[in-house]
Amino acid sequence: MQLKKSFQTYKAKLIGFDITGENTSLPQDYILVFINPHYKGSDLSNILDKEISSSKARKKFKKLFHLNKSEKKILESFIEALPSEDSDGTLPFREFCKHSISACCMVLQNFLGLELSMSLSSDQDQVFVLVKANEENLKIQADIIDYKLQFNEESCDLGENRADLHFQQALPHAQFEKNQLNRSSAVGIEINTDPERLYQKYDINGNPTKDGETFFRYVDRVRLIQSMLCSSLNLSELSKKKILCLAYPVPKSSELKYLKDHWATFRYFYKSLPLEKIRAYFGEELTLYFAWLEFYAKWLSIPAIFGTIIAIIYYASGGFHKDSALSGFCLISFSLFIALSSTLLDQMWIRREKSLAWHWGLHDYEKVEEQRSSYKGKFKKDDVSGKIKKIYEPKGLEKYARLLGYGLIFVFIGIVIAALAAIFAFRKASNLAWTKELVGIINAIQIKILNIVYQIIARKMTDWENQETERKYYDSLTLKLFCFQFVNSYSSLFYIAFIKESVDGCTDGDCMSELQIQLISIFITNLVLNLVELGLPLLIGKYRLIKEINRANIAGNELREEELEALKPSFDSPLDDYMEIIICYGYLVLFGVAFPFTPLLALALAFIEIRVDAWKLCFLIRRPFPSQDNSIRIWLEIIQIVSYIGAAINIGIIVFTANAFAIEDSNNKWICFVMFEHSLFIIKYLISAYIPDAPKKVIDGVTWGERIIREKLYGKLTDIEMEREARKLHFEPVNREKFHKFDELFT
Repeated sequence: MQLKKSFQTYKAKLIGFDITGENTSLPQDYILVFINPHYKGSDLSNILDKEISSSKARKKFKKLFHLNKSEKKILESFIEALPSEDSDGTLPFREFCKHSISACCMVLQNFLGLELSMSLSSDQDQVFVLVKANEENLKIQADIIDYKLQFNEESCDLGENRADLHFQQALPHAQFEKNQLNRSSAVGIEINTDPERLYQKYDINGNPTKDGETFFRYVDRVRLIQSMLCSSLNLSELSKKKILCLAYPVPKSSELKYLKDHWATFRYFYKSLPLEKIRAYFGEELTLYFAWLEFYAKWLSIPAIFGTIIAIIYYASGGFHKDSALSGFCLISFSLFIALSSTLLDQMWIRREKSLAWHWGLHDYEKVEEQRSSYKGKFKKDDVSGKIKKIYEPKGLEKYARLLGYGLIFVFIGIVIAALAAIFAFRKASNLAWTKELVGIINAIQIKILNIVYQIIARKMTDWENQETERKYYDSLTLKLFCFQFVNSYSSLFYIAFIKESVDGCTDGDCMSELQIQLISIFITNLVLNLVELGLPLLIGKYRLIKEINRANIAGNELREEELEALKPSFDSPLDDYMEIIICYGYLVLFGVAFPFTPLLALALAFIEIRVDAWKLCFLIRRPFPSQDNSIRIWLEIIQIVSYIGAAINIGIIVFTANAFAIEDSNNKWICFVMFEHSLFIIKYLISAYIPDAPKKVIDGVTWGERIIREKLYGKLTDIEMEREARKLHFEPVNREKFHKFDELFT
């Protein structure tokens, strides 16, 4: 195909889909990768040469856009170029792609004012569209969607004593207002009549500066551009129809290099994470994950020290094989310490989470979500919102999809029980000296395999539930996965701790040593399997790279930076990363009393996880969209649930398995268990109730920020009397003819 010199000079020939093979020098922020309808290779012929009916072509074309009536009229020329709906003819999919991509480019430039730079991939099977928005259009979009930006210091009237005012550590974030608002003059306050002067400016590298070039950091531009794209293009429908291959933010080499050198390396494992740098590149949602992981690692350092001391004393005094008051005291002390400190973990994290959200201007953030692209339903007018949206009316078994999804968990729990029965039958029949360790390794492999299988099934079941938003889908999937993985991961340990002695008996009557060996074997095997699992995306990426390099060499070209990024696997969410760490946390708080060195192993795993996950994001994964959030949400609830379950199981291990209280009568054991368990629950609840969810400086800072925004941006005074005087809001007195005096009542 002969390439044209410049896309911009051929706006009138969009139907012909003229593009350039050259790359402009514009600093683009977003990339759209379309299929190339002119590609003649055999590997895409089954897609591009497929015939579609005329009626379907028109219907599909209309679904590709979110436009109002006036904007739809402009697309009539594209629709008219398609065969009539009444005709029985067909057209190749490549022709439909030409019309669709050309219309998309016209919409992006004419309706949204986005600057495009288009080029063919090195093997010419894809079209890379690099997107950029100018400052003025970004301001308009920020105003339209009420995007929040931070105020500058001058607008907040910060005095010299700012350091003494803890609530002024974070400047307020307010909805961006581009145009001058109608403001009334107020008494005793100077109101800025130019709202843009209130906001912080940044240089080209995203550093705040008084004389900056832009109001928007790179992550702000990416979010605003994506919101512009989604306002006019149905990206999910374009992807579903295989017209749009990929859409992702442009990687920034300078910012990424800093993260590779200072974050995605074990060289600085002892240093705090550069959270602001992570946030500026990956967004708040991912930053919250790493902030929590770092907080969790710091918390683990205390149980690790305490557990190591307890372990030394415990094993020096004879451990599981010797009944002594000292060994019993060690077990009880460690169990209580883990149970109570786990409550401190979630409560102190809530405070940390609130503080981060305040600094990031997300304390009142509520994610406004659109319907999922795969959400099924018919387009109708919603009676509540008044908007045209998909309305889902489940039929038949679809009404019970959620119930069936959770019911399937019990089927897989049955499979877990069958697998455990086979494993312990093998253990009973085996005479090998290292049978205990081998059974632990086999159990860990079984856990990993069933987790992978169930995750596939759980995703299918959650798809069938037809959740309307991504948040609902994510929460539903998370809950299913956790419920199953909880049983799958801990069932063998629970069996050894509480059931095995009465069913099969334990070696020399010592179930605690068997529980310890099983816990260590599973823990270490899981660590090895997770590292092996990490190599999978690396191998996939290498395979894709070699394949694309070979195709590019055939075409006589070299892969560009954006093409290399496109070859990397995508990153949907940190769900698997959260799950992996919380399951590890469960081993500690549920069964850690069986092996007091468990916190030390968990601490080592947490440090490894931080750097491995960072390395994965910086080197292996395509740059994800920088999503915002102000909480780890459902994961916090799961952590709290695990904490309470762990307290009960730890007390159970002490009373029943280890018999640390030297009680022989089973009834007395149950009485002891119930007393300790209830007392521990009450103490944990009191700790949670006593510790405030937010530090005082955060509460004061939020209140102060809201006052500054009201006064500076909207011209409203906090003092009621000053507001009344400024806006002349005086009550009208009662007419003299209707006026009544109190004394008249007694005359």
